[in-house]
Amino acid sequence: MAGPYVMAECLFQPLQPLIEAGYPVDRLHFIMLDRDPASSLASWLEKWSDRVPEDTLLQHYVIATLNTLRVESYARKHGVPITHYVYEASKEPVASVKILFERLGLAHRFTETAVTEWNEMGNMDTQSARINFVKEPSVWTRPGLHGSDTAYRYRTRRTASLTQDKLDLLDCYGIHDIYRASVEGCVRDLGLTAATAERLFGRTVGVAAA
Repeated sequence: MAGPYVMAECLFQPLQPLIEAGYPVDRLHFIMLDRDPASSLASWLEKWSDRVPEDTLLQHYVIATLNTLRVESYARKHGVPITHYVYEASKEPVASVKILFERLGLAHRFTETAVTEWNEMGNMDTQSARINFVKEPSVWTRPGLHGSDTAYRYRTRRTASLTQDKLDLLDCYGIHDIYRASVEGCVRDLGLTAATAERLFGRTVGVAAA
């Protein structure tokens, strides 16, 4: 999902420019990311409410989430392989990322230290992170947006600030249903056992695990 400033971000089709430009479909693999909706919305409100009106943030969050259905449908229509990866899988980061690399055909590139020993590379906003971020106008730059850590790990997000009407909004537009489908896709795509799925996602999972 994209956002939060303008509607066009929320409706973006990331694969479309590549495919229309003639990029070989057999060299594409689309990773659908998701996160617990309440945690994700709380993050949006915390990080962007000083720049974007709250009503706009709520609207854009819902639209961007619904847009994931269009994005996935577009990928399937053009034969692009899809892997679902839900953030809560990072509660067991080494095992989850290892399986993800294997599914992407990158097992030979995986080492535990790439997940557990970031050290100075853990500051995402610096050159040492070796991540290329799109250059944006300075007015959009938000210091500390990407955080820092010494390893890849799951972080809980406090959601107590979300009022009941905001939580009701997630239910009204089926955002929780989209998340549950993502979790089920993640369990299926990563081949997680039923025990692992329940450990990572609780009783969100509604399909039989491997």
